[in-house]
Amino acid sequence: MTSNAAEAKTTDENGRIAKFNEIMSGIDMPEGFLDWLINERAFFTTPASIRYHGNYEGGLFDHSYEVTCSLERITEGMGLKWQNPSHRILFANTQYVLSA
Repeated sequence: MTSNAAEAKTTDENGRIAKFNEIMSGIDMPEGFLDWLINERAFFTTPASIRYHGNYEGGLFDHSYEVTCSLERITEGMGLKWQNPSHRILFANTQYVLSA
């Protein structure tokens, strides 16, 4: 996975959901997790902040996506391997989702 800020920003919820599904491919998600993110947390439409970076509709996902991509680049650059590949994505995303 490679990313830059322009690549991470999409214009609609469906585009963000597609990116999420792409990075989660091959990773078992709990049943109903995606619906929970959409309906209970509005993860794909919520701003990351009301005053700072990501203060636009979908900023929370865009920021989380960028953090996930950065974490993956650092991990690969250092030659490290995740024991459980889903942890890199969960680490980057759940810190925001669970605090909402």
